[in-house]
Amino acid sequence: MRGALTELPSGPADYDWLVTSNYCTTNVDDFADLAGIDRDRVFRGTVARYGHVFAADGLINLAELTGTGRVAPGERVLVLSTGPFSWGAIGLRRTDD
Repeated sequence: MRGALTELPSGPADYDWLVTSNYCTTNVDDFADLAGIDRDRVFRGTVARYGHVFAADGLINLAELTGTGRVAPGERVLVLSTGPFSWGAIGLRRTDD
């Protein structure tokens, strides 16, 4: 997580939401703590319906979160995708009204 944040043009305090792969609560909370994002701003909505869908977790969860209307225009979302041999992160900002 720290490696991802050093590569992105904005810092941890710039993100309003964290979207991760579908992992247990403890792991997701650890990612939130490392990112400096409040645990209540971590999207956790699809694990019961989909389980762990590997690389698709982040995209499914991002679509679910943005579909709820909870991400306001101008807010930033940090999407973290991890696996046993790779990881990826992208910082996004909602621009529509």
